[in-house]
Amino acid sequence: MQDAHARRDNTSSFTLAVDARLCARLILSCLVTIPLGPVPFTLRTAVMVVIVLLRRPRDVALITGAYLIMGAVGLPVFSGMSGGIIRASTGFLAAFFVGGVAASAVRGGLVRAGAKPLAADVVAALLYLIIDFAMGWAWYVWFAGVTWAGAFAIMVAPFLLPDAIKAAAAILVIREVRKRVPRAAD
Repeated sequence: MQDAHARRDNTSSFTLAVDARLCARLILSCLVTIPLGPVPFTLRTAVMVVIVLLRRPRDVALITGAYLIMGAVGLPVFSGMSGGIIRASTGFLAAFFVGGVAASAVRGGLVRAGAKPLAADVVAALLYLIIDFAMGWAWYVWFAGVTWAGAFAIMVAPFLLPDAIKAAAAILVIREVRKRVPRAAD
């Protein structure tokens, strides 16, 4: 049986509805915010991994692009119910788009090449996290004018374990969703 992520969907209204719901979940995930320095702890990493594992790259681009545009024009969709472009977390926000699209593409390619869905999910989640951390870390070095080591200590180290746990939880949730909802990844 072909993995749903690799199937082509011809039902544009269904696709748009799923993408809109996932974008709404991304927005709602900012409601859970625990201040942890310049970048707060939120549930957005888990939601982003769900999006990466369920949707094709163009859908990930649509979902994350819409989210970022809403925040860029000032709508309160980012952590702490805030908006705006230039902030300490801009690198992480940009990684939603770049990392999400790249990880979704890699996942789809792995599945089409015959990889087991769980293996493809783990690789995609790890790739997403690597891109997210790398972009956020690099941005913060430039934005705050701190050293690479200083930025790592503030922007990466505190999030490594929590984000890995959130990604693992997202993978487990998606495995169950795929079992119970046949069109979950259409």
